[in-house]
Amino acid sequence: MISCLPYLQRQIEAINPDIIVALGAHAARMLLNTTRSIGQLRGQFHEYYSGIGRPPTKLMATFHPAYLLRNYSDENRRYVWEDMKKVLAELNLPLPHHDKT
Repeated sequence: MISCLPYLQRQIEAINPDIIVALGAHAARMLLNTTRSIGQLRGQFHEYYSGIGRPPTKLMATFHPAYLLRNYSDENRRYVWEDMKKVLAELNLPLPHHDKT
């Protein structure tokens, strides 16, 4: 991933997203330049700096889908859903409607 980081950074600068969702510890650590665990990073917004003179982009770290498949539980599923609800709220988007019929 380290060899791809400059390319990814250029893509982020070009796209200029409102929010980045980093799936998994590796992605979050690389973008945030930290060694903190995904458990410490998830659930709150962080600031990703894409370049000098550019405002930071909000970044939400959450569990990688492969982790969820290996460690499936209601608790882990709830963590990811809570993270995604924060992203939707930050973007002023409604929660998806879930019809249980």
